[in-house]
Amino acid sequence: MKRLLLVGLNELNFEIISKYAKKYSGKYKYLEKLLELNLEELETEDEYKNLEPWIQWYSIHTGKKYDEHKVFRLGDAQHAEHEQIYEVLEKKGFKVGAVSPMNAKNNLNNPLYFIPDPWTETSSDGTFFSTIYHKAISQSVNDNSKGNLSLQTIFSILLCFVLFSNKKRFLHYLGLAVGSITKKWKKALFLDLLTNDMHVNLVKRKKPNFSEVFLNSGAHIQHHYLRNSEFFKDNEECKNPDWYVNQDVDPFTDILHSFNLIAKDYLTMHEYEVIFCTGLTQKPIKPSFYYRLTDHKNFLEKLGLTNFKVIPRMTRDFVVYPDNPTDLDFIVSRFEKVMDSKGKKMFADIDKRTDSVFVTLTYDNEIKQDSLFYLDETKIFPFNDIVFVAIKNGQHDPRCFVMKTDNIGNMFEAKNKNITYINEVINAYFQKI
Repeated sequence: MKRLLLVGLNELNFEIISKYAKKYSGKYKYLEKLLELNLEELETEDEYKNLEPWIQWYSIHTGKKYDEHKVFRLGDAQHAEHEQIYEVLEKKGFKVGAVSPMNAKNNLNNPLYFIPDPWTETSSDGTFFSTIYHKAISQSVNDNSKGNLSLQTIFSILLCFVLFSNKKRFLHYLGLAVGSITKKWKKALFLDLLTNDMHVNLVKRKKPNFSEVFLNSGAHIQHHYLRNSEFFKDNEECKNPDWYVNQDVDPFTDILHSFNLIAKDYLTMHEYEVIFCTGLTQKPIKPSFYYRLTDHKNFLEKLGLTNFKVIPRMTRDFVVYPDNPTDLDFIVSRFEKVMDSKGKKMFADIDKRTDSVFVTLTYDNEIKQDSLFYLDETKIFPFNDIVFVAIKNGQHDPRCFVMKTDNIGNMFEAKNKNITYINEVINAYFQKI
C-alpha cells in the first residue's frame, strides 16, 4: 500500500477553475488533470454561521460534525479534547506529519514534523526550522493588513526559502515577490508556495505514512477579488472600485498559475495516494468592506476596558481575556453599544465564553476620516484605529470539492456525503495496510 497525503486547497471553487481550464485548454495542465480525478461534492453545515473553514477542517480532523464537536472559533482546537486523525494514526504505529493544518493542535508524541497554522496557539515539533517558520508565517499573516514584516520574519522566510524552496521555480517566486509591491495578493501566493515547498521537501526526506498541508491563498484572493474574475464582470453594480484593483486585472489567474505548480507536485509524486480537499468553497457577492483594528489593546482601552489580554485572530476577529471573569458582561456591553449614527453596529458578532469574549469587527460600510461612531454619549472616530483590509467579493458556499488519486478513489465508495467522510476514508485506508 502507498502512503497518503491530504492537500487542503482551502475554499477553492473548482467550478470556476473548470471554466478557465475549458477556455484556456492546456495552459493549466495539472489543474486540468486534477479535474479529471474522482471529483466529488460533499456537504458541510446547514446553518450559515457554521460555514467557517476552521469548523470544517476540525470536522475533517476529528470525523465529527459541528453538533458533535462544538468547536466554533478559530484557535478553539487548542482547548478541545477530541482525538484528531493524527493521534489515531500515530497510536496505530504510523508516522505522521503536518504543515499548517487549520485549527489543529499538536497532540502527537513523536511527529515527524508539525508546523501549526498561523492562528492556533499550539506547539510545533520543536525543531529549529519548524519553529522559526511558524513564527514568521504567524507574524506575516496576522499583520498582513498592516503590511508590516519584522526583520526577524524577513530573515526567517529568506532562510527557509534558500533551504526548502524549489529552485526551478525561482522566476515564479521572483515574479510573485516583485509583483506583491503593487498587487498585495501575490504575497499570499508566495507564502503558500513556500509552505507547499517545505511540505514537499519534508515529505520526500521524512517519508511519512500520512501528511497534511493546508494552503489558504486561494480562499484569501477569492474573498477579496473574485468580482474581478473575467467570468463575473458583467454586473456593473458588483464591480470593485478602480482605486481598489484595476478592472483589467484578474487575480484569479494568479491563483491558477501557482496552484497548477502545486498540483504538479502531488500528481507526480507516484509513491503517494493523494486526497485534495477544499473544506468549503465560495460564491461571488456584492462587494463589502473589511477592516481590522491596528492596535487592539489601545482601541479597547478607548472603550473603557482595563485589565485584560487581547489576542488577534484571522482578519477581523480577536479574543479578549479579562483578568477578572466578572468583567465579561461589561466587556460584551461595551462592544454591543458601538454603532454609527444610523444604529449600524461596529461589532455585531460577539460570543461570550466562560473566560473570554470572541469579537468580530463586522462593520462593512466604508469608514472615512470623519466617520462618527457612538458609545453611549461618547463620540468615537475610528479612522486612525483601523486599517482597510479588503473589499469582500466572495462568501462561503457549503459545498466541499474533493478529488482523489485513482487508487484511493476507486477503493472507497462515498456512502457518507458529509465532510466527515474524509476522516472515514483516511482511517479506512490505513486499516487496509
